[in-house]
Amino acid sequence: NDRCLMAMANRRTQGRRGWPDSITGGGSITAANALPGTNTQENWNLDGLGNWRSLTFTSPGGGPGTQQRSHNRLNQITEFGGRPFTYDGSPGASNGNLATDSFRAYQFDALNRQIQVIMAGSTTVLGNYVFDAFNRRIRKTISNGGFGGGIPNGTTDCIYLSNQVMEERNPFGGSGSTDTPIRQYIWGTYIDECIQLTTLATLGPQSLPAGAYYLLQDLLYRAVALTNSSGAIVEAYDTDAYGNTLIFTGPGADGVWFTDDDVQSSFGANNIIYCGYNFDPETQLYYVRNRTYAPALGRWIQRDPIGYAGGINLYDYAGSRPLVVADPNGALPWWTWFFIPITAWEHLKEKEQFCDQLRNWCERMVAQGNASCDTINFCQREFAKCGFNEAVNTGKAIIKSVPGTGAHGYILPGGSMMTK
Repeated sequence: NDRCLMAMANRRTQGRRGWPDSITGGGSITAANALPGTNTQENWNLDGLGNWRSLTFTSPGGGPGTQQRSHNRLNQITEFGGRPFTYDGSPGASNGNLATDSFRAYQFDALNRQIQVIMAGSTTVLGNYVFDAFNRRIRKTISNGGFGGGIPNGTTDCIYLSNQVMEERNPFGGSGSTDTPIRQYIWGTYIDECIQLTTLATLGPQSLPAGAYYLLQDLLYRAVALTNSSGAIVEAYDTDAYGNTLIFTGPGADGVWFTDDDVQSSFGANNIIYCGYNFDPETQLYYVRNRTYAPALGRWIQRDPIGYAGGINLYDYAGSRPLVVADPNGALPWWTWFFIPITAWEHLKEKEQFCDQLRNWCERMVAQGNASCDTINFCQREFAKCGFNEAVNTGKAIIKSVPGTGAHGYILPGGSMMTK
């Protein structure tokens, strides 16, 4: 459980991690998180644009530590804990992609997509990545054990339905075969809501057998645990507010999960962890469709592909509100989808998903009795951009289906209907 304090701009500035008071119902943290390696308290010092000037953290059994950062006028990190950061290109001719963070060096293609990561100051390749014409990452290859070593080398191909991965395959197979399926996914109504993971091979350091598994996610779709068909936990996860990820593949000697002897691993059988994003253990980064997210930095390593339509800080993640906001496209936090013109990001091929989210939001507001005239007028205006039929309304509306047509929408006071 996370308890946080927000600044006046509703940005997260402090957090404590642990178990809530069972009497007050979560009003206070009474016991520190017992999982090994988790910080019990974190404090952020943010500037007006959401850049972290400093982060103070307290680790279990230790004193506080501090990370200091410097930024330039483009909101790029220039120094982090005494380590210099550099960006691609040359001054005045840069695409704004992070080139090196002193640990890793990054390569990007002409469309600013991350295609390779190597160890900084060397030629040791950690990962290579391939994208298709629809801007989807269709292949990744892990080399040299990844960052820190210990990650199995190999190549994985991804098969998509629209913008969701439905199956992962080993293109080189095993035992002489090719294109061998490894994982299959079933998704819920939200784009990153993983309902079921089916493994078709033995995976993870715990040698998890092939079978059907179920991911337990919280309200922001952060994974907490993976269970088998009997409901038993087989893998557990811990992420802080900005997604720093720990993976646990065993309950330890006491046989009890979420205690201080859980077995920590550098990778697991499942990679859908923080907010439903795809974790790359070889780089400790997250692939989030249009961009790459660095949880240790709490920001993206590329500029926002929609430019300033998403905010003045092109690297900021979720408006510095990571406990209430997600960004499944790597381009636009979901809570801002309703407040900018669709044409600003239509090239990202997310118009249909936006319109579905818009319709669901409008319907929910009406069903809860929270739809004012302004809200309904807003919904009508945005519905027109989505191709919904507009109708004039001056009061509350009622959700109702149209019998025999499959259409649904709002029955307005005048008797007209707004439908898709």
